[in-house]
Amino acid sequence: MRFICSNKDNNTLLEVADKIDAERLFSDLYLKRLKFLNAQLQNSLKSVIESFDCSKEKALEEIKALDLRIKDIEKTYEKLRANLEEEYFSVAVGAVIKEVIEDVREQKPYLATSTNKPNELNSEIGSVMQQSLIKNDKLEIEKINLSFSKDFHVEFARLQKLDNTQLSNKLSVSLEHAIELGTTL
Repeated sequence: MRFICSNKDNNTLLEVADKIDAERLFSDLYLKRLKFLNAQLQNSLKSVIESFDCSKEKALEEIKALDLRIKDIEKTYEKLRANLEEEYFSVAVGAVIKEVIEDVREQKPYLATSTNKPNELNSEIGSVMQQSLIKNDKLEIEKINLSFSKDFHVEFARLQKLDNTQLSNKLSVSLEHAIELGTTL
């Protein structure tokens, strides 16, 4: 390191400092670097925007595919419903399947987040359907059990009343018969 020891050195230093163009120095040191960094940032932003555009297009494709899958589920539902109604004459199945379809539709925004991973999407759709089937099957079974229980109680009460009536009729006939014969039961 060299120290300025004389006025001559000081004057030389001032002359050199006067010759330096501060704007040019700033431009050379900072503006070029800022321009370079700005260009890099713009390139990065362009690639991010392009990836978003690609992802948006892919998401739209996956949503369309999801709509097609829902339509396939509805077609399968119609076939199953027709077969099951023929076989079991049951509308409970139709209600369950409709609920499953509604549950899948309600989960559409959530399922759309899995569109970049088809295996995960299929798994999520299966999971939503399974959970919905379990929930709705339990509800339908409870309804059937309740209905069966009510029908059973009504029928049991009817039979009990019928039995009591028949029993009391038999008892009265037996009492009348016993009185005629002069005996008691």
